[in-house]
Amino acid sequence: MTGVTVPGINYYGIESMPKSSLPELGLHQGEAADSDAAHIIFDWNKTNAQIDQMIEYAECELASVEREINRKSKFPIIEYFNENRKRFGGLTEIVKINEKTKEPEVVLLNDYDLTPEECLALAKREFFDLPIAEQRKRMALTLETGFWENIRTLEHAGVIVADGKLK
Repeated sequence: MTGVTVPGINYYGIESMPKSSLPELGLHQGEAADSDAAHIIFDWNKTNAQIDQMIEYAECELASVEREINRKSKFPIIEYFNENRKRFGGLTEIVKINEKTKEPEVVLLNDYDLTPEECLALAKREFFDLPIAEQRKRMALTLETGFWENIRTLEHAGVIVADGKLK
């Protein structure tokens, strides 16, 4: 990966490795002010398969959250322990482009200042009720944003050394 050196990896001969043994970087057309903007996705086939798989995971979590919100328990102690099951645990945020500023904006889907029902409504409005093309754009931007946040965290912790080429 250009721009990052990970300790413990032998980079000798990496240029001569067969392409089939390395993952390709795919590009997903981004939701940005610049129509040519694209977001990095890591996909062996350069298709929407990876993004669609993440959307499918999110839909499974949506079904689970809806089921827990609709479940009525007769026992208060069980209701207390089930409270976190009424919230998103995997898809805790989604990133979109703010229409006014044209900058990425994080929408928290697990905001404890909101009730589980309000978080569910927000998740549907900002992600699940959108057309699939828009869901793909937002998921790709969310994955890319998370990737770069993790790279910065690893650099800050001294696990990797950046050569100044990080975005």
